[in-house]
Amino acid sequence: RDAMPNGGRLVISLTNAELSKNDLARLGEDIAPGRYVALTVRDTGVGIPKADLENVFAPFFTTKPPGSGSGLGLSMIQGFMKQSGGAVHVASEPDQGTNFTLYFPAFETSSAQAPDGSAQAFYASRDTARILLVEDEPRVRHVLTDMLAQQGHAVHPAASGDDAFELWLKDSTFDLLITDVVMPGHIQGPALVELIRETTPDLPVMLISGYSRDEARALQSPPFNVVQLTKPVSRVDFIAAVSKLLIETSALNLPETDLPKAAQI
Repeated sequence: RDAMPNGGRLVISLTNAELSKNDLARLGEDIAPGRYVALTVRDTGVGIPKADLENVFAPFFTTKPPGSGSGLGLSMIQGFMKQSGGAVHVASEPDQGTNFTLYFPAFETSSAQAPDGSAQAFYASRDTARILLVEDEPRVRHVLTDMLAQQGHAVHPAASGDDAFELWLKDSTFDLLITDVVMPGHIQGPALVELIRETTPDLPVMLISGYSRDEARALQSPPFNVVQLTKPVSRVDFIAAVSKLLIETSALNLPETDLPKAAQI
């Protein structure tokens, strides 16, 4: 939409790729040589000027006008790829279009172990918990809500700490609080936890922050007994952390021994 305001051609392709040390040196990617699945998105749009190209993955960098984007999209994609052991590469020329290629480590089905019964039981679990989700970014809130709903949970989203506290005052029968740390409004994430725990001290809490762990921890006074995840967070880590919190507080009926390794965080 933004790269081709007057129309154009968008091509999405998927292919196997064998990357050698020389290939990686040429691409400037710091990943292990080997087999990858390459997902390429190519457009025939306006392209990216050289001066901007080296900054496209920088958090909050954007050439869009105010209100049109936060500049976090490509930064989050790069974070997701690094978490998966892969990489994202961009090539572009003004008026010639842009190529983004995502390199995912290939999965060897012939040598991989089949999931054991405990992992299957974990992911098949559909025990319902009532979750209060607080996230000011609409797209992130929608994605997290969808992830939780797919696991069978009843999600009550709120766009700010102020809205979330109003929901809590009307109905405090939640099994888990998931909240961003820094949000618009008067009540920030840590303050929301403090207010809620005045009446429900044992409520499990997950803090999700775009800050580093040290920066987010500095915002908490006093320290809370919570699970803390740093954005961007993978779907597997997010769902595993949610399930672990609920299991530890008996909100779900799945023994902790049935948690897959990904949930041991």
